[in-house]
Amino acid sequence: MNKMTAFYIFAVLFFIVSVAIHILFAEDPNMIVYSDALAFIVAILPVVTGLYVFSYFEKGNPEKTVWLILCIGLILWLLGEILWFYYEIVKGVDPFPSLADVVWMLGYPSLFVALLLLYKNVDVRLKSYEVVFGIVVFLIAVAVFLLFGHMIPAEEEFTFLEKAVSLFYPVADLFLLYLALLITGLYWAGKLGHSWLLIAVGIILYVVGDLWFAYLEWMELYGEMAWHPVDFTWIIGDLLVFLGAAKYRISFEEVPKS
Repeated sequence: MNKMTAFYIFAVLFFIVSVAIHILFAEDPNMIVYSDALAFIVAILPVVTGLYVFSYFEKGNPEKTVWLILCIGLILWLLGEILWFYYEIVKGVDPFPSLADVVWMLGYPSLFVALLLLYKNVDVRLKSYEVVFGIVVFLIAVAVFLLFGHMIPAEEEFTFLEKAVSLFYPVADLFLLYLALLITGLYWAGKLGHSWLLIAVGIILYVVGDLWFAYLEWMELYGEMAWHPVDFTWIIGDLLVFLGAAKYRISFEEVPKS
């Protein structure tokens, strides 16, 4: 069994266990604890493989800087999950919006800068059809955001802060998605194309999850149950980013040393 197969098996098993826990313990009074615990455990995985990639490159290599900045963003997202767990489980208060959101939001600039640097470091021009494809997918994502996101500002029961935070996530996700799609296009013909496709699809699930969550908060439905199917968009998204980073490192390891 090669390394990447082991990563795929682990991700599938983690997902199966997550689904089983949500189904088998759905009526358990501690289900919210299990659900929030799974959320921050799965958020650890992209950090681990991000650091795995970072450790591969030697000091002075631009890729090492890119993955360091990217890992900072992923670590901030992990801290956001831990703070969410603290507010909801330990303190027993509604964690939205809270310091957890501040930490999550601080993670976006690092991720954006990392992807932008990676895109600029690649000395390859995108083909016209790749640019068009990226723009089309991005515009579809924007259309979905406008379709569902326009309802949030109109809701009078939301405070200004709640509206701003609800809209921030999908908008920021769209910028990350566009850069991830451009990088996928640059690497598509080579070994790294598969890894960036996994990461881009993971970000797509973040967009879907954040829009869905904002809608559920607007409808006051998210807090009505211990867990909601929207939670799986983030779980699968984290697993795909985890796999994408692992594939990125392993792809370099498979290149023969000159």
